[in-house]
Formats: sequence, structure tokens, C-alpha cells
Amino acid sequence: MPSLDIIIVNWNAGGQLRACLASLAGCIASTFLLDTVIVVDNASSDGSADGIDDAPFRVRTIRNDRNVGFGAACNQAAKGATSDYLLFLNPDTCLAGDALQRPLAFLEDPANARVAVAGVRLLEQSGACARTCARLPNVTRLVSSILGLDRIAPRWFPGVLLRDWAHDVTRMVDSVMGAYYLIRRRAFEAAGGFDERFFMYLEDVDLSCRLRAAGWSVVYLADVQVLHVGCGTSRGAKADRMVYALQSRLRYARKHLSRAGALCIAAITVSVEPPLRLLDAILLKRSRGDVKAVLAGYRMLCARGATVPDEKRCPPEAVQIQ
Repeated sequence: MPSLDIIIVNWNAGGQLRACLASLAGCIASTFLLDTVIVVDNASSDGSADGIDDAPFRVRTIRNDRNVGFGAACNQAAKGATSDYLLFLNPDTCLAGDALQRPLAFLEDPANARVAVAGVRLLEQSGACARTCARLPNVTRLVSSILGLDRIAPRWFPGVLLRDWAHDVTRMVDSVMGAYYLIRRRAFEAAGGFDERFFMYLEDVDLSCRLRAAGWSVVYLADVQVLHVGCGTSRGAKADRMVYALQSRLRYARKHLSRAGALCIAAITVSVEPPLRLLDAILLKRSRGDVKAVLAGYRMLCARGATVPDEKRCPPEAVQIQ
């Protein structure tokens, strides 16, 4: 019988964390052993990690006195784990039915012995299927995403996200979203876990990239559905969310692309992208808040000198974006 540990990184998730834990109770089955649900609280100020040990399964809470970032918190929880599988799960998700049993059964099938990671269909609050699977970023895909060409004509200008595919069939993909990231523990450990230099965003794509380079596969399961609110704990932190997404993109380019490719992405990020974001905020969204967030985000990015991040430098302490 396969064993499973579930790891949830929490930062001011409020009632969402409790709802997530409550939903897990309905997914426990006799076909696997749920060992421990580990909640890593990244210095929340809302008390959301208090009083969560009354669940019908074992819950262990790790409390950090500062926000160490998503990847670092995941590694912290996974250290010393002995289960067969690890599920990295966002607190703004709700599971039901066979959302644990079926992905585990898929990975337990001998025919899928080289599959390291299984993701599932993530549903938005409206019930629509979110386009969450990703291609491994390269210069062309990143430029397409930055310029918005992948949203205008995804079949002609494919970006990083698989927008040109309805996510309606099970298939191998380059990467699945870290909101529900089920992985073989031995594969996770062999890859060295998440790269903690990614404070948030693209740490899942980076890990998938390294796993694929080591001969593993990643599979998206279309017949397993999980509700995912998305940005559930960061709706009031648009500028922070943007700057960390930009930093992670630049870091990924620095790590995986050529020097010329990384410089190209950095140049577009600081020259072409800011006016495009402002035009979107002014003309399409007509949101003064979004305009302020864009200006604040790029001020922070430039202040940190993060156009091409130094691989040896850890990211600065900051707000955790789930």
C-alpha cells in the first residue's frame, strides 16, 4: 500500500486552510496510507495556522519566524519524510472524491514507473478549467508570453502556458502547476528538491525541467478535478506578486537559457513589458489600482537590481505569494 505525506505552505490563508484540510478528510481511502499532513506556516499574522490539529488525520505544523519562501518551506517539510509520495498542495484548493486515490493509483501502475509527477485538472471558482500546464520556457516562448501573443493567437505564438490546449485529455506535459504537485519522494530527493533561489513562481517548472533531464516524465490527469481559487492569499499584494513573478522568470532564464537568451529576456522585461502592462491596466482593465501595482512592482524590481539575478545570491526576504 503506497504512503503519502501532504505538504501545505500557509501564509495568511484565513479560512481557506481549514477548508482545504476539511476537504482532505473526504478523500481518504483504504487503498493508500495518509501518513502526515504537514503545514508550514510562513510567519502568518492572521492566526490561520492555529487550532488545525483536530482533523481526522495526523497534522504537524512547522512555524517559521520569518517568511522563507514557498520552495524553501516545501523542502523544509519534506526533509526526513519516509513516505512513498509527496503532495505539494496550496491552501486555496479543495479536494473531493478520488482526488488522492486516482493519481496515486496511476503512479503505482508499473506501466507508469518512469512518471515522477502527476497533476490534475484545476477548476476556477466559476467551474471553468484553468490552463495550468506549461511548456518548458525558452526565449521564443517567453517573448510570446511577455508580448501577450500567446493570448491573442496561441496556436501561432505558443507561450509558456499551454493555452492552445483545452486540458481535456490525459497526456504527458512538460510541467504541471505546483498548486497540486504529486511526486515520488525518491525522485524529489534525487533532484535535490525545489531550488530555493526561486522565492515563488516557476519553482515547479524548474523542478520539472530537472526531472525531465534525468529521464522522468510528468503527466496531467484530466479526469481528476480539484477546485483552485488561485492567488487566494495574495489578492491584496499585486505589486509583490508581479515583482516575484518577474524575478523568477529572470532567474529561470539565467539558469536554463544561454547568456544571450537571458540578456534578451532581461532587456524585454525592463524595456518593452512595462509600457505594455500599463496600457493593459489603463485601456483594458481601467484600473487605477493595477496602474499603481505596475509602477510599484517595477520600482521594486529595479531597486533590487534583478535584471539578471546572480545564481549564487539567495532571493530577498519578502511576502509569500501562494
